[in-house]
Amino acid sequence: MKAGLRSVIFLMVVLTSLLMFYFPYVELKSNAVEKLNERQMLIARQAALGIENFFREQRRLLQHFALHPYSIHLDQEEAEAEAAQWEYEAGHEHIKAITIYNSKGVILHSYPNPELVVGENISYQSHVSKILSDHKSSISDVFISVQGYQCVAMSEPIYDGEEFIGVIAFLIDFKYIAKNFLDKIKINDKGYAWMISRDGTELYVPVPGHTGSNIMTTTEGFTELRDMAAAMMRGESGITTYTFDMIKDVKVEPVKKYAVYVPVNIENNLWSIAVSTPVEEINDELFAFYQKMMFVVGLLIIGVIMLSYMVIKDYSLARRNEELEKLVHVEMEKRIQQESVMMQQARFYSMNETLNAIAHQWRQPLNSIGLCIQDLEESFMCGHLDEEYLQQTVETSMKSLTALSTTIDDFRNFFAETKELTDTNVGGVLYSIYSIVRVQYDAKGISFRFTIDGDSPEHNYESERVVYKAKIYPDMLKQVVLNCLQNSREAVEQSMFRGLTAKGEIWLQLSKVGDTFRIVIRDNGGGIDGAIIDRIYDPYFSTKNASIGMGLGLYIAKNIMEEQMNGSIDISNTRGGVQVVITFRSF
Repeated sequence: MKAGLRSVIFLMVVLTSLLMFYFPYVELKSNAVEKLNERQMLIARQAALGIENFFREQRRLLQHFALHPYSIHLDQEEAEAEAAQWEYEAGHEHIKAITIYNSKGVILHSYPNPELVVGENISYQSHVSKILSDHKSSISDVFISVQGYQCVAMSEPIYDGEEFIGVIAFLIDFKYIAKNFLDKIKINDKGYAWMISRDGTELYVPVPGHTGSNIMTTTEGFTELRDMAAAMMRGESGITTYTFDMIKDVKVEPVKKYAVYVPVNIENNLWSIAVSTPVEEINDELFAFYQKMMFVVGLLIIGVIMLSYMVIKDYSLARRNEELEKLVHVEMEKRIQQESVMMQQARFYSMNETLNAIAHQWRQPLNSIGLCIQDLEESFMCGHLDEEYLQQTVETSMKSLTALSTTIDDFRNFFAETKELTDTNVGGVLYSIYSIVRVQYDAKGISFRFTIDGDSPEHNYESERVVYKAKIYPDMLKQVVLNCLQNSREAVEQSMFRGLTAKGEIWLQLSKVGDTFRIVIRDNGGGIDGAIIDRIYDPYFSTKNASIGMGLGLYIAKNIMEEQMNGSIDISNTRGGVQVVITFRSF
């Protein structure tokens, strides 16, 4: 009987141990795959955005050249000299040639090496035929130029008045695009990026023999990969898995890969970027976990077997174990309750910040209304209430009610979500931030000053007045400025609390130099420890308590400014505090 019971207990222990290993392993693997895909998607989108922005810049430059007098009046010697000057001024290694051809497709001028191509008719090329027909700007597919290199033609029509007379084109080196936007993408050891065109041509693949081929030909027999390629050619984005028998330049047994793909929209053309990583990269990361868990499970099995033997041998010890289990259960319940309370406190802390701002904004008009009501009662009791005095009191109360309503509108408008590029009143955005937090700062004894070009708009500035209009993402600018102001406020409060600062001060300044906007936030909160100032942009690095933040504030702010706002953020210690300099340009 005892032997049978021991066997049952042993099997139960083994099964339980395996389950304890299996579920955490599955969850860890799922999380690892999810994080890998998030990382791959972020990298793919950054590469796509980089390529799109690159072509937008080239289009602006080409349009400028198309309007130049020497493009319109094509004098041989002057045009060649001017073409050389354009190339020199452009100074970009990615522009392999600047070519001008007439309305028939005959090359009139080309730089460099004009003697190789001048006089050649290139109207047979599809992108040339298209612009000669519709007279519209275009970007070609990747092709081999008559000069003999792989390139992309960016073309712009030339007009003499209303008459179409020819085309000016940049021949952009596709190897430059691949090198600067795709070749540098590495996911661990074996993850990489590849790109196809809308017709399935493999434009860039770090697998020998693939570049230039059609993906539907090179992937025959791999259904999942072909389905993914079809979605890419339709301009879709997504996350998927597929199997293939190549890892870079190494032929292998078909291996599963995690992949993401995003479209690259460049005017009339469509490319698609994919980033893929073999499943073994995830397995390598999980191997260490697997070893540790097996060791723990082995120890657990041994320990539980010994404990089970003792339980069977000694019933009193079993009773004691039951009591201990009850105590453990009680302690676990207490711990769960404590964690629940902590979560509620964190939520209340976040809500309290918003409610404090609203409360400070409402306090004055509410006090005014209360005084009006009290005064009406006293005037009525004393017999001094007449129609004129009643009207004045009503008007005063209505103004206060209007102020309350305006405050609600201000908060609603301030937090209205805007995810698109918008022509934005930069001064108005900063003034709305200043208006919302000023009263709260005053209540904490912190002097908060806001200036535009050195002038203070505190008493005569209307938020609808346009000061430095820019096409930006206003929500992102608000997020960055509010985050920096919150950091300054917390630093100043700590400095005042410790007696290091008698009067807290925060400055918010807006100016513009050339086409660059400059926002400066300064405080006298004591500055940042020199030992950690170089790490303030690291993700998850924070000097705060975990209930206040996860240490992502400045990391996210830096990414927003550099990747989304066409700008930068710089933080340094200044006399008695910290200075944050935010710069950006209009899109």
